Amino acid sequence: MLTVAATLSQRPAVGAHRRAPAAEGRSSLFISTVSTVYVRRVAIAAAELFLLANGYRLTADDRALEELTLAAAASHIDVEEIRIWFEQRIRRE
Repeated sequence: MLTVAATLSQRPAVGAHRRAPAAEGRSSLFISTVSTVYVRRVAIAAAELFLLANGYRLTADDRALEELTLAAAASHIDVEEIRIWFEQRIRRE
């Protein structure tokens, strides 16, 4: 998964993410591009590592992370909604 994280962090943003600041836009890509709950949990961990490596801290608690994971796995939210979720829950260190 870290290889995927490294690849996504180096790719130019696409679509709605062109206008998005890199941190939440790229983090939302980690979540939206995987398909199962378990893989999405790994994707959230990868997104959090990506944020930390780029000077951001995720402020969401475990419950909020689980709700995001389940909503993404059930396709109840799209990549833009995930981007907004991250935007509201990250802080620059």
